[in-house]
Amino acid sequence: MGMFLFDNPKNLQERQHNKKTRILAENVMLEQEKMMMAGAGEQSSMLRVSQLLSLFLESKKNPNTQMAFIDMHKKLQDCIKYDPVVMDFSVRECEDFLEYLYDRMSINAANTVYSRLNILLNYGVKKGLMATNPCPRVDKQRSTETAIEYLEREELKCLIEADCPWPDVKRIFLFTCFTGLRVSDLETLEWDDIRDDKIMKRQQKTKEVVVIPLSQKAKEYLGENPGYGKPFKITHRKNLNDKIKNWVVANGIQKNLSIHCGRHTFATLLMTQGVDIYTVKELLGHKNLSSTLKYAKVVNSKREEAIGRLDDL
Repeated sequence: MGMFLFDNPKNLQERQHNKKTRILAENVMLEQEKMMMAGAGEQSSMLRVSQLLSLFLESKKNPNTQMAFIDMHKKLQDCIKYDPVVMDFSVRECEDFLEYLYDRMSINAANTVYSRLNILLNYGVKKGLMATNPCPRVDKQRSTETAIEYLEREELKCLIEADCPWPDVKRIFLFTCFTGLRVSDLETLEWDDIRDDKIMKRQQKTKEVVVIPLSQKAKEYLGENPGYGKPFKITHRKNLNDKIKNWVVANGIQKNLSIHCGRHTFATLLMTQGVDIYTVKELLGHKNLSSTLKYAKVVNSKREEAIGRLDDL
């Protein structure tokens, strides 16, 4: 088209020329995009949910995120028995899927799976592949407050002393018990995030920076700093959680623990030691105090239980 830019504009005329040329180039690109969308319109109208999922997963690099959405899609296929066209996906399919989920899992778990379908269809709307997302038009059951699973002080001591057939699993889990890091932050933790005996890291969930001083125990499970790379390697969360549960149960602790329970243990132990709730909030990286209050409820119930034991005298 004969368009060109001055590499180093020397006067007002050359700068104005560059400005007009950039505007013209942007308009040409917009017209080309419109032509491409018009040509792809017929194809996109027949796009199926499985194909939308493939497009969506291309933008997700975390293997755990990918597995979570693949699992959601498998459940959707098991429910509706076919691969629907994205443009035709309706409230009816959403209602059937949500009912299917509620019949097979807890309300909280069902709502979590359903939220992934909502995210996927929002992606379809954003990309112009469907007009509207029907998910929000379906009423969900209210999530219930679940009991927090955590280790008591003596149980934690037991695991510190216990052998584990998977040394890295023990090291990862106990590190969370002494730092409270989320698994997503453990997965992305770099040695560069650790300075002056502190973790200073931008959290994956909130995007806020959290600062956690490292106790001596935490430093033991962290190991020596080679100056590069990651301290921990987590390739599959389910595999990690299965090993944690087996190890815990093998040591006589009948609790359904996961890697996230290390975070619960950290918070609960701090509060039972008298650390104020605002400090616990900062160490956990919570944006809102309401997220931290659940640990205060646990501590209060433990106090009530202790007082109740006086009746046995």
